[in-house]
Amino acid sequence: AALTRRAAPQEDGYEMQCRWCGMGGDLVGCDGCISSYCEECIKSNLGKKHLDCVKKNDDWQCYSCDPSPTAELRWEAVQVTHRCFAPPAAVPQITS
Repeated sequence: AALTRRAAPQEDGYEMQCRWCGMGGDLVGCDGCISSYCEECIKSNLGKKHLDCVKKNDDWQCYSCDPSPTAELRWEAVQVTHRCFAPPAAVPQITS
C-alpha cells in the first residue's frame, strides 16, 4: 500500500529520499519497486488532487513503473529543451 512516512528507515526496503528532489520528508513508497517520492514534489508537479489519489491508492505505482501521469510534464520538458538547444536560424547573406 502507498504509505506516507517521514524519512523511512532503510530496513523497510524503500529509498530514503525523494526521486525528484533528493530530500526526505513525507515520502510515498511505490508498491512495484523501492522508489519514494515526497508529497511536496507530487503536489508541486501534478497537483493536490493527484496527490490525494496517490495517498488513497492501495497499489500505487511510481512514475518509473507507470510514467503515464507524467506524460504532459515530459512533453513540456522536451519542448523546452528543443527551444533552448535548437540551432540558430540561418542568417541571410547580404550580397551587393
